[in-house]
Amino acid sequence: MSIKSDAELIRDETAARANTALRVGGNLVDIANDLITKADSITLNTAKVTYDASAAVAANTAKNGITTAQANEIIANNEKTGITTAQANEITANNAKTGITTAQANEIIANTEKVSFDSSISTRLADTTGLNTGDQDLSVVLHTTSTGLSQGGTLVIDTDTSKFKVNSGFGYIVNGHSDVENPTSSKITWSTTAATSAQFLATHNASYIAVDINGDIFQTSEPLTATQRRNYIRIGLLVHPNRTSIFIVNDQPTLNVELGGQVQDVLNLIGFVSKSGNRVLPAAATGMTLKKEAGVAFKAGANFNTLVTQPHSFILAAQTPITFRYRTQDGSEGSDITAINPQIYDLNGTITAIPATATLASVQQIYIFQEGDVRIQPGQVYYNNLNEAVLAINSGAFLTEENIENNGLYLGSIAMIYGTTNLSTIAQAIFIPSRGTTTNGSIATTPIGYTPENIANKQDSLATDGTGIKYATVDTINASNLNKVSTNLTGEPSGSDKLVNMISLTQAEYDAGTPVSTTFYIIKG
Repeated sequence: MSIKSDAELIRDETAARANTALRVGGNLVDIANDLITKADSITLNTAKVTYDASAAVAANTAKNGITTAQANEIIANNEKTGITTAQANEITANNAKTGITTAQANEIIANTEKVSFDSSISTRLADTTGLNTGDQDLSVVLHTTSTGLSQGGTLVIDTDTSKFKVNSGFGYIVNGHSDVENPTSSKITWSTTAATSAQFLATHNASYIAVDINGDIFQTSEPLTATQRRNYIRIGLLVHPNRTSIFIVNDQPTLNVELGGQVQDVLNLIGFVSKSGNRVLPAAATGMTLKKEAGVAFKAGANFNTLVTQPHSFILAAQTPITFRYRTQDGSEGSDITAINPQIYDLNGTITAIPATATLASVQQIYIFQEGDVRIQPGQVYYNNLNEAVLAINSGAFLTEENIENNGLYLGSIAMIYGTTNLSTIAQAIFIPSRGTTTNGSIATTPIGYTPENIANKQDSLATDGTGIKYATVDTINASNLNKVSTNLTGEPSGSDKLVNMISLTQAEYDAGTPVSTTFYIIKG
């Protein structure tokens, strides 16, 4: 049986019995006809889809497959990459999240920690003046620089010793005086110069060498003036004392580099000095105590943290009496005291007693530090008498303790004898202050027994004025000694007279007068 034959049978039987079931039969007939049509199409294969690769399909030649091992691994899932159960749980719970606190979230919303600036700052930020943008204002920088050598420029004597060379180099000529509002800077570069004759070789003992704005050599017979130092790059000098050949050259350039460092070099050279005041004197009319007057001192940077506009000068307060410590040459020191001890000296770092002879003398040096602490170094030798001690103050051997040397201010010295009991007695003690420690600039004080020369205490005669404070001028003394002689009687026969005067006169003048035995007379004519 087939669909078609079954359909034909149904159709024919239905048609034969159409009189009994007309509606049903009609429907069945329609179904049967449809089935017959489709059966015929299937038989004829009129709706088939063909393709050219049927042979390949049959042969399965274009297949992409997997190996048996791969198939087994897929089945077993041996190479799977997974996560642990703990990781899976953490993902689910999000336990490892990194977040922010509620407070941080609120601050972000409120922007409570913002840094802001006003419109003026914004304007300044937009202003590129002074920045390296190509249109910057360099006036501030130029005002703080100066004309000078930056590199090279050494002097060399030529094989012809009447000539010299300037090696290659460069520097800057800064003009801040022609137009102070608009200073200029010119870089001057030069190659090693040809041998150049010393212009002032035959007329002066030295020549001063510089480079001008064109890079050419400039010579002068005198040190460069202030104006020339601003307009020329100073190089150095040629020394030619025989005036025939250059004997030696001295490189002494004005430098254009690290001007701040150069200023500091000068400040270090000045060191710790007294500008005024700071004299050390006896504290009273009697006794062995000292006092220090108030004064102004200078030390680089010492006052910076107190007054930035006056960083170097500061006040050292008065002290009456001075509390001090003795310090030896090796840095050892005693306790605070106020009374000077004239009977000690420093023997190789050890405080040692001077032999008990009243006239033996020593010198003690007085120093003060920036904070006002006073230290005194005893003398390191002793002398036969006070006069020897005074003469040795500036010439005697003395080892200054290291910290005092580097950081202390020397106020002066006291020369005194072993038996000193009163510092105000000149026969016992003499004060020699350091330069700069007196208000009037003098290096002598009243306790020395000498009043500095001035108009008020000088007179034009040798007569005593009755006050005991006036002194004859130098000219007066020189005039009184004119034509005077002084002879030595040592070794001369007994009865010899010492000549103290020499004059000239005529025979008649001599005969008319009364000769003086100590005067040598020269008869004129």
